[in-house]
Amino acid sequence: MKIFLFVPLLLTLVSSQVFAGGDCASKTAAFTTKINKALELASLDSETVQRINKLTSDCHFEYNVGMSTYQTNSCKEALDLLGIN
Repeated sequence: MKIFLFVPLLLTLVSSQVFAGGDCASKTAAFTTKINKALELASLDSETVQRINKLTSDCHFEYNVGMSTYQTNSCKEALDLLGIN
């Protein structure tokens, strides 16, 4: 009896993830890659690097909540600090 309840629940969860769009990981990975490459090239003081890391983690949180990566204030500010368009 438990398996008859579990299978539809599992199918619902899997199908909702498919329709939700699986490109979340690729967008956040692209954002993180941009930030990391810019941090490698730029010579910044430790306070600025810490601020960028905080903004990046805020950006990832906001994106996971459902906001667009490049529309949140923390994402924009992190990109602006590093001079990325």
